[in-house]
Amino acid sequence: MLWRDVDLANGRFDVGRDKTDAGMREVDMLPLLREILTEHKAASERTRPDDPVFVTSSGKARSRHNLRQDVVDAVVSHANRLVDERGLQPLPLGITPHKLRHTYASILVAIGKDPTYVMKQLGHTDPAFTLRVYSHMMRRSTDERERLKALVESHVWAVNGQYARDSAPRAERTSDA
Repeated sequence: MLWRDVDLANGRFDVGRDKTDAGMREVDMLPLLREILTEHKAASERTRPDDPVFVTSSGKARSRHNLRQDVVDAVVSHANRLVDERGLQPLPLGITPHKLRHTYASILVAIGKDPTYVMKQLGHTDPAFTLRVYSHMMRRSTDERERLKALVESHVWAVNGQYARDSAPRAERTSDA
């Protein structure tokens, strides 16, 4: 992904290089991702339109081939160290970029997004397929779904497993993480 594909002002990015027409789409960012990408861009040295958003340690663009090993596995290991220090349960085994995509879709369903909207966000062509695959998230309790919605829409921030209103900037909220 190049910086030209990211529209931080409007909270979306373009997926313009895909194997199907449905795969070429505009994806809305959840508020927390928008905030993180804004911070990432501010800290990046290369932010011209044709610069890659995510680079390797040598400054080259990330590929789907090095994403899992160099990014996902490293983040999962770091997260598991943090939860272990706090006496919490580790993340499930086998987290992959595809499973993160599945999680994103499940979150959209759980917070009440329309199946057609979810379908378009994923680049699917059939809302019935999307609903069949991700409807298990609809079985969550209303309270669980509301807490998840508040978290992903940045209305609340989870601190030590508790939900509390917090209007502090993200950098202040995450100083313990």
